[in-house]
Amino acid sequence: MVTTRLQNATGLDLADKIFNLVSFDNNAGKILPGLLGEGTMPQIRNTLTQVLFEEGVPRAKVDAIMEECWQARDFRTYGEIHTVGDVGALFRVLKSNGYLIAVNTSDNRSVTEFTLDHLNLTQYVDMIVCGDDEGVLPKPHPWTAKKICRELQVEPNDVIMIGDSPSDMKLGCNGGFQCSIGMYIRIKTVTTKIFRENESSNGEVNKDQSNCN
Repeated sequence: MVTTRLQNATGLDLADKIFNLVSFDNNAGKILPGLLGEGTMPQIRNTLTQVLFEEGVPRAKVDAIMEECWQARDFRTYGEIHTVGDVGALFRVLKSNGYLIAVNTSDNRSVTEFTLDHLNLTQYVDMIVCGDDEGVLPKPHPWTAKKICRELQVEPNDVIMIGDSPSDMKLGCNGGFQCSIGMYIRIKTVTTKIFRENESSNGEVNKDQSNCN
C-alpha cells in the first residue's frame, strides 16, 4: 500500500498520522466516514504530500517520492472484487424497464472501469463520472449531479441516488434528486435508509432540505 511505500522511502513512521487523516481504522481494517471513503484520489494524494512536508521531508524530494510511491500502487492486487447481492441482475431489470444508469464515484477512472469490466457491468452503464475527471468538483457539491442530468437529458426530480456515504446522501439533496437511498454494508448484511425531502416515517425516511448542508 502507499503508506508502507512512503515509510520505506522516507524512513519515517507515518502510518498513524496518515490513517488518522484519511479516516482508516487500521486495527479493525475498516474505512471510516472521511477522506479515504469519500474523497477523490487527487485529494488523498494532496493530503499525503502535505504529511511529507509536515514531517520535514525536503521539498525537492517530496514530489519524486510521491510520484514513485503513488504510481507503484496496483489496485488489481489489493484483493478480490465482490458484489453485495446480484448487481448484474439488478442492472438488467432496470435496463429492461427503461431506466438509465450512471455511476458517480470519487474513485479514479482506471479503478472504476476495471471494476465494472471485471464484474461484466459496463454494458449496462450509460455514464460514468469519476473523482479524477477533468474539472470535477467532488461530492457533495452538485457539479457531478448536474453533469449527469445534463448529459443524459433527465430532470433531477426523476433521479434516485443510491450511495453508501454521507456525501452521497448530501449530493442527492444538493442535486435536487427525487430521493437518496443510503446503503450501510456489512458482511452478509445490508441496512437501507431512504432520505427524501420533507418526508418522514418512523425515522426510516427522514431528510429535509435543512439537513443537506
